[in-house]
Amino acid sequence: DEVHDEENPATGGEGLPDMLEDAQGLPMPQAASPPIPAGRPPLDAVLMHVGATAYELEEKAFSMSGEDFEVKSPAGELMLKIGGGNRIPIAGMPVWDKLTVSSASGEFIATLDREMISMTPTYDVYRADGSKFGKISKAMFGFTEAFEFFLEGDGGGPVLRAEGSFSERKYSFKSREGSIVATVGRGYYQTDNENRYHCIVGANVDASLVLAMAVAIDEVHDEENPATGGEGLPDMLEDAQGLPMPQAASPPIPAGRPPLDAVLMHVGATAYELEEKAFSMSGEDFEVKSPAGELMLKIGGGNRIPIAGMPVWDKLTVSSASGEFIA
Repeated sequence: DEVHDEENPATGGEGLPDMLEDAQGLPMPQAASPPIPAGRPPLDAVLMHVGATAYELEEKAFSMSGEDFEVKSPAGELMLKIGGGNRIPIAGMPVWDKLTVSSASGEFIATLDREMISMTPTYDVYRADGSKFGKISKAMFGFTEAFEFFLEGDGGGPVLRAEGSFSERKYSFKSREGSIVATVGRGYYQTDNENRYHCIVGANVDASLVLAMAVAIDEVHDEENPATGGEGLPDMLEDAQGLPMPQAASPPIPAGRPPLDAVLMHVGATAYELEEKAFSMSGEDFEVKSPAGELMLKIGGGNRIPIAGMPVWDKLTVSSASGEFIA
């Protein structure tokens, strides 16, 4: 009776087993050993428990400052507020973003600052006193998408690694030892302007860190997979069965000179669709689009001159979406 009442609060909401059922196929998180973080205080000691704990991570449908989330207990009690405002997109540059984590009463807990220049999307995590706690980065290498948390001054690799289906919001957090210590699953109730996730955090894990990391993952995923439609990079790689995830070039290509089009030289892996136009008066013309369907380049294959007994002479032109000549 004690356990049932604890997991199914009388004030309403879903208990831990129901949340796990919603997150079909996600395993029950284990207790972290050693604790996460180890050897230093958590971001929020109130959310460091001795047993597995369930949370609802709910994006506010309407916000003036960006993608704001509220973290609630299964009974609906507000536990954390995570603000995703201050989003500053600059053409040709990475998105600068800043997330703030605060308690239900408004007490400041942490800040996640997006690095302006980095090989992959990265957030530096700072405590309320301004000291650096660690960083969250999208993993650069691997056949599947992953996000990692590195503890400042640790030097032993990531202490948390998130893996799974980020497009379906169904993924797990693994400790350095390989144990699943937290899971995220998407709730049944969704609207166009709202996301609601169930997050189960194992014992001895700082839930405030896991929840803040989940919001950072949501920010990066939405940025890389615009709501206007289209496939994201992981889905495109899945379509290209067996092809590996491209690595960053070092040195850059080209090195020591400007690229043909600086707009299409990115600091992270980027996906494109190359589409041949069905009908063209000038030859085989192609359009290059983003996963969201935005036109990026036009490549014209006209001026084809066949001469008997000779190779075909051809000329391709590359231009921007606005028609500016590139090459």
